[in-house]
Parts: sequence; structure tokens; C-alpha cells
Amino acid sequence: MNPHFLKPLFDLVGLPYFGAYISTLFFAFIFGSLLSIAVAPLLGGKRLPTTLLAMIAIPSALLGSKLFHILFDEHFLEYMHALNEKGIGYIFTLFNPFSGGHVFYGGLVGGAIGGVLLIWFITGKSTKELWRYADITAFAIIAGLAIARVGCHSEGCCFGRPFLFGIQFPPLSKTAFMLHRVLPSYSFTNPTLPLFPTQIAHSLTNLSILLFLLYNLFKHKKPLGWFVLSAISYYAVGRFFIEFFRFDVRGSLLFFSTSQWISILLFAWAYPKLRRLKKQPKPKKS
Repeated sequence: MNPHFLKPLFDLVGLPYFGAYISTLFFAFIFGSLLSIAVAPLLGGKRLPTTLLAMIAIPSALLGSKLFHILFDEHFLEYMHALNEKGIGYIFTLFNPFSGGHVFYGGLVGGAIGGVLLIWFITGKSTKELWRYADITAFAIIAGLAIARVGCHSEGCCFGRPFLFGIQFPPLSKTAFMLHRVLPSYSFTNPTLPLFPTQIAHSLTNLSILLFLLYNLFKHKKPLGWFVLSAISYYAVGRFFIEFFRFDVRGSLLFFSTSQWISILLFAWAYPKLRRLKKQPKPKKS
């Protein structure tokens, strides 16, 4: 864990450094956008709409991720109290994209809404084109997640449960303070217990999904929607099981975390559609 591992690079180009997570999130958006622009022609899309899609989806995703953090990360009453004390201007602090507190599923919802509205508008309400650009965007999302989770590990958030062969975080680290919140008897002035590296597990899972998508991109021509439905289905499964090892300070509902419930809903929506696509005759590659 080193929350400052990217700081020399930002110092070199004279940019302010906002920490490991925000910095890797910045790189995730850039790399994901470039990747989606690169694969767009291979999926029958165009680079200009894909570029516009990235320009709309990124701020929409940031807005959605902050909104989900405010609503579902067990800080809602604290934020509302601060809003009441500091006035309406505090809204800009709450939704500051460079501050901590981002929820992936909120970003997915926000980015999807912004992206769908854009593609719906520029393609004349074409459902076919919606699926095409959803496939293109799937590469950006999965690649971005693989990168951003490295930032989670460096920042010390999203950590796992105590685990015999886990990773220890230093005293007075973000992980130590968050662990103290869950286990008050634990002193944040000590190194943490060995914790399961859920952040690295997430990153490797997403990298595996990305490689799977890229392999199939060049192997056979797939029906519209196959890439995005595959990405959602496999991500939901991976996220569901990794959550069992995560020390989620946000609590749970009926033995499952909020992220697990969302994973179940996403899988229940995406996988049946993916199964139907698999039963269709494979289109010939042109």
C-alpha cells in the first residue's frame, strides 16, 4: 500500500495530486476511453460518436457514483446534517469528483443513463445502435475497473476480511482507521490484521474478463449485445463472490451486501438475454 506512488508523475507535469484512488480513476477513464475508441470500428461503430459517448458518460458516471455514495454508504444523515449547517453551497463539496467516496454501481447507472440518452439522440432512437455502443463501452468499463481497483489497494479502501495469508496495512493508514470503525477494540496505531486482498482480486477478475472479451472480439463475429451482456454477467458473478471476502463497513441486508443484491439483479437481467443470444445462429465474420 502506497497512496503516494503516483505523486512523482503528477509533480513532474505540475498537476495537483488527489491521492492514489482518484489518480488511478483518472487513468482508468483515459485508458478505457481510448480502448473503446480503438475497438469501435471492429464492432461496426464510429470513432466520433464513441468519443462523444466518453465525454458524456464520464461526468455522468462520476455524478452517479457520488450520488450512490451519499445515499448508500451509511453517511447520508451526516451529509444532510452538514448540508443543513453549511447551506446549499455544500452540494458542490458533496459532489466534488476529486474527493473520496465513489460507488461503482452508481457510476454504472449514471454513465448508462448519460450514454443511452446521447446514443438515443444521435442515432434517431435506434435500439440496434444502443446495443452496438453498449458493446463498445463494455471494453472501457471493464478495463477501467481493472485499473481503478489498483488505486483502491494503494489507497487502502475496499479491504477484505482477516485472512491468514492476507496483506497487512500500516498503522494510521486509511485501512487502520476504517478497520477500527468496524472493530472498535482494534487500535488504529497498530498494523492491521492480515486482510484478504479483495482489491487485487477485483482487479485480476476484471482483467480476466477484459482478456476474454478481447479474445472473442477477434475470434468470431458476435451478435449485438453479446459483449456488454457477457461483461455484466461475469462481473456480477465475480463481484458477488468476492463480496463474501470483503470487510464491507456499509453493512448488509439479509446476509448479502448492497453490492451483492445489485449483482444478483444485474445477473438476473443480463444472463437470460445472453443465453438467448448464444442460441442464435452465429453471424458470419465479414
